[in-house]
Amino acid sequence: MAEDLIQVAEEIQSTTEIKEIPIDKPLQDFHHHLSYNERIIFSAKFGDGKTYFLNKFFEVHKDEFEAIRIFPVNYQVADNKDVFELIKKDILIHLLANDLIEDEDFFDESIYAQNYLFNNGADIVFDILSDVPAVKVPAKIIQKSLKHLKKYKNGKVDSAESKRVQIENYLLKFEEDKGVAEYDVISELITRIIKSIQDKGKKKKVVLIIDDLDRIDPAHLFRILNVLTAHIDRDIILQKEIEDGVGNNKFNFDHIITVFDIENAKNIFSHLYGLKTDFPGYISKFISGKPFEYSLQNILMDYVFENLSERYGIDKNILKITKIREAIRKASVRDKIKLISGIEKEIVNCIIEEKETKFSSVNKFTCFLVLLKRLDLRIIDVFDDLLKVNKFCLFNLIGVNLYLGSDIVIGNDVIGIAVRLGSNNSNWSKITIKRHNSIVEDIEFLEDVGDIDISVLRSEVKLITNKLIAYVKL
Repeated sequence: MAEDLIQVAEEIQSTTEIKEIPIDKPLQDFHHHLSYNERIIFSAKFGDGKTYFLNKFFEVHKDEFEAIRIFPVNYQVADNKDVFELIKKDILIHLLANDLIEDEDFFDESIYAQNYLFNNGADIVFDILSDVPAVKVPAKIIQKSLKHLKKYKNGKVDSAESKRVQIENYLLKFEEDKGVAEYDVISELITRIIKSIQDKGKKKKVVLIIDDLDRIDPAHLFRILNVLTAHIDRDIILQKEIEDGVGNNKFNFDHIITVFDIENAKNIFSHLYGLKTDFPGYISKFISGKPFEYSLQNILMDYVFENLSERYGIDKNILKITKIREAIRKASVRDKIKLISGIEKEIVNCIIEEKETKFSSVNKFTCFLVLLKRLDLRIIDVFDDLLKVNKFCLFNLIGVNLYLGSDIVIGNDVIGIAVRLGSNNSNWSKITIKRHNSIVEDIEFLEDVGDIDISVLRSEVKLITNKLIAYVKL
């Protein structure tokens, strides 16, 4: 969806000079939010441009953050218990693909031992215990122990190979095995690599982004959330890591961002566990603050309102009346952007003469009529809502076209509008008339009009609109 914005903007750039929908304010807000939250839920509805937003954010702040992004949508075929292994696999693939791993020795003695025992523990126990009950000669036990010690030393040499090779061998397991149990050595390795990036990047922060969680099976969604909150995923914590300041997040990431629609997750949670379950309490474990809620829809709506107001002089209060706002909201991204382009081209450009006054047919009220036409609305459809805004806004919107009214008298600095249909009595208000040479460009009300019968307003607006429709191209 977000990519469509740029494509559409490029298509209409020659007429509207739109290059990109601005998201500067949300980018600033998210940077502030990220600065004091370690675990973040980035909440946005499907199609709201969250991927575009995050790409833009980490592009702008590439010197401050190293973003590692994974997409669990591919985990659909995996068993729930294997999800964490797949997360580790994707993290490693990203680290390899972006040359974030240097060939250094990340393993210490305990890691070598753990690796050896993980792969050979059963053989060690079987070899030693098989002889203890039957043979009383300690020499055989010592002999077999020495044999395993030799294997261990050889294994240590093997483990000292390039960690890139170790990682590639680990990844090959996914090609050979249908399911792999959590491998603590690899978890340890990822943690140390992340720490290395942080140290060598002059305290550059490393961020894990788990995107498109809306697309995965609900059981996987909650499994991933549970896994990410369990930072201690091994039995032994190295004292050196504690001294070096290992953080509170999985694998020592500075920030973990999970991307999904919080409201959708709430509905799924209630469906799975019942309406009375405490979703806020449950979800609070996975974030260090409130979810960051982002909506491209709202940004785009504000952008449309701002541009229509600036380009064509239509008051934002009028643009935001219920029927107009909802019609704009329902429009596609492409149609939303097109709303603000080329309105004046759909008006027959000429000079209108009325009551010895000349004004252009291209003005804010005729532009408003074109906007209604594009939204498949008529003036009669929004008249009541226009009155709810206030009559002051309505008359300023009609502007120079008030010269077309029948129960309206316009002087140099005042305007009179009949209090009732056919009445000679009028309510008078002060106005400013803007002229360019002999052409009246606009009429602005300096004060609200008095108490005027709604039937008068409806009649005048209908009359003026019917006269102007001839200038709006079909």
